[in-house]
Amino acid sequence: VRLEGLTLQLNRDRQERWNVSETLRRPAAEPTAPAAGFRGRVEVADAAVAIATPDSRYEFKQVNGQLDFANYPDIALDLKSKQGAADLSAKGVWNFSGGGKIEASVTGADPAAFTANSPLKGAVTTRFRLEGTTAKPTAQGSFSIPAGSLGDTAFRDAAGEFSWTGGTLTLAGTTLNALGGSIATSGPIALDTRRFSQTVSGRNLDSSQLSDKDIQGRLNFSAQASGQGDGDHTNADGTFSMGAGSISGIAFEALTGNFAKRGPATRYYNLRATIAGQVIAIDDADSL
Repeated sequence: VRLEGLTLQLNRDRQERWNVSETLRRPAAEPTAPAAGFRGRVEVADAAVAIATPDSRYEFKQVNGQLDFANYPDIALDLKSKQGAADLSAKGVWNFSGGGKIEASVTGADPAAFTANSPLKGAVTTRFRLEGTTAKPTAQGSFSIPAGSLGDTAFRDAAGEFSWTGGTLTLAGTTLNALGGSIATSGPIALDTRRFSQTVSGRNLDSSQLSDKDIQGRLNFSAQASGQGDGDHTNADGTFSMGAGSISGIAFEALTGNFAKRGPATRYYNLRATIAGQVIAIDDADSL
């Protein structure tokens, strides 16, 4: 069977119920659902699929491939699609009354395709495995972004692992180059609210890009960060260290301390500066 120009609308309500049975069911006058009796293969050409949940909507156009109903209700699928500038592919077996396993890949996707109003910009490439049930799917995979930005911060060569369940994306081993050095982060992000909790570290960063003060030198830091959205709504607590550098033209051989970031404001304390071989302690400083 070949279907051209098919439009399929799948909806999930807040009770995590899908309209799949209504989509596949014949009118009441025909007691047997078409898929229940059909055991053939369907070739799909130039189809459109829309998936709607209470929090988001996804549209897939130019869907092409095959659906195999030989072992229905297990449906074997091999599909390719376009979503904006992104190329998508999915291959595996899924039972809409239960679950299954699908290997999928996405190339060149806009992050807004995954979560609306995302502060993340850049073309995302990802490979992942979709498992679990239709009501509670899960995914695990890897991703990369050659170049992009997070809020006002530009980055390149971002890559890492992730898992997804219940609307929460959890990053693991994610690294990127930004602020003149490298940054690593891991932890959960709620895609619907954009709330996050991350363990973050930076190495060999350009300190002049981290402060509006006259500070020069390379900086390392580690912190626990949480918040919602971009950096202006982020709280973080951590430690930092620097080798040789300067503050307002005053040279130091080393500088260490703690910091507490609350939104756009940052407080530095427990500072230890080595100047001309002498360690100078500053227990609390409003800013550098």
